[in-house]
Amino acid sequence: MNDLPRILSVRQHPAYAGQAIAYISSRWKEVPQAVYEDCISESLYAAGPLPQWYLLMDSETVIGCAGLIANDFISRHDLYPWVCALYIDEPFRGHGYAGLLLEQCRSDAARAGYRSLYLSTELEGYYEKYGYMYIGEGYGPDGAATHIYRFDLRASSLSAAGYAIRPERPDEEQTLYRLVGTAFETARVSDGAEQDFAAALRAGDDYIPDLALVATHEEQPVAHVLFTRTRVTSPDGNRYEGVLVAPLSVLAAHRGMGLGGVLLKEGMRRARSMGFGAAFLCGDPAYYHRFGFRATTRYGIRPTGDLPPHFVMAAELRPRALQGIRGTVSFC
Repeated sequence: MNDLPRILSVRQHPAYAGQAIAYISSRWKEVPQAVYEDCISESLYAAGPLPQWYLLMDSETVIGCAGLIANDFISRHDLYPWVCALYIDEPFRGHGYAGLLLEQCRSDAARAGYRSLYLSTELEGYYEKYGYMYIGEGYGPDGAATHIYRFDLRASSLSAAGYAIRPERPDEEQTLYRLVGTAFETARVSDGAEQDFAAALRAGDDYIPDLALVATHEEQPVAHVLFTRTRVTSPDGNRYEGVLVAPLSVLAAHRGMGLGGVLLKEGMRRARSMGFGAAFLCGDPAYYHRFGFRATTRYGIRPTGDLPPHFVMAAELRPRALQGIRGTVSFC
């Protein structure tokens, strides 16, 4: 094969529906063929953007496939859409063709107006290279756990609109102090001292310069977050090191477009690449739940002090990072 293979949308090329049913059901034999036959056949007449089925073609030979669907036989029905049935025939692997199918799914999901794209897998370390981030576990019909990964579809649109993310600079301390204070003047919950808390974290021994991030718009800081070291101390005195997320600040004029979430997820991605396995924070569960944060009590971890337990949350940056970790986590 000298040229790149082409991708066919079965909805746009309904004559290939029979080939799609035969190929996909032969590669994913654990799913009855009748399921694929019904789903793919009915997708040809769907009014909305889902489902989509794709074939990767070498001339007229099918060599790969993928789907974009509302749910991939998984417990998290609150999340959608999902990439599913991604497969490349073995002789054609190692050429980046899976990335072509993932990009097709990404492009169509973004065009349909979705903010995120999800997939479930037993693999670890593969989808990260395509920009996906682990956010937690889900469960299939047999009760078995599977890893859930998310791709943020809004990051590229923010970049196109003039936003960028970078580490903070030493000469910006006063600018960022004012930014945090101003941002929390219009926050739903604030004690009025978030800027002092950020300054204290920056001055402490647990400050990590590469994880102190600023979002800029046309080179001016408009959002900020700190990831600093924190520790879970077990009853026997052993310590597990993670990162504390605090505070996340976005100026009011730049809210409502997902900037805070993009900044948070970029920090989590960088923390993971630096070897950290978990992130901790104190915040609104209704907001942070979408980023994979869950109450620390779920993991047998409780905060020091008198913080309300349901506001104290953790997110595993890699699968099972908090398995077997018990103790108290410090927020100061």
